[in-house]
Amino acid sequence: MWYDGENYQLTGSTYNSAYEVIHTARLEDVQNQQPHLVSGKILAWVRNWANIIGKPDIETVLLKITNNTNTEDLISNVPQKGKTIISQGTANIVVTVNSADGFVASYQKAGTGNITFQAGIGKTLVQVDGTNEINGAKGSTATVTVVGNEVLLRVSNV
Repeated sequence: MWYDGENYQLTGSTYNSAYEVIHTARLEDVQNQQPHLVSGKILAWVRNWANIIGKPDIETVLLKITNNTNTEDLISNVPQKGKTIISQGTANIVVTVNSADGFVASYQKAGTGNITFQAGIGKTLVQVDGTNEINGAKGSTATVTVVGNEVLLRVSNV
């Protein structure tokens, strides 16, 4: 790990018996799922350091919710940013969007409860499709994108 003056850069390398570098990978290559750039030995090392310095989980894609949530909340110790969040329950759920610029996540209805979205403090909800609620059949989805102080919400009810 090294600091470039602005951000921490996380790299890992494997070495041969003469301590010569035979493979190097960057955390970004792991996060962007570019396996041809990442060897198995250093993948674990990079993931370990990512956990230590608080980088987001790079393997978990699907998260499940059963209660009201804030987009800043961790679900099973994993940030929601960049993930698909599924509600399989019967209870209606409210998702409050408080995340910063650059947050993107998708939400999917897999149960019978509806999912309603609301803007957090200082945010403005932009209902791209004229609704703030996933209230269709199973498989209905929403995508949340935060741009500045605007929450762009696209809902697709089926």
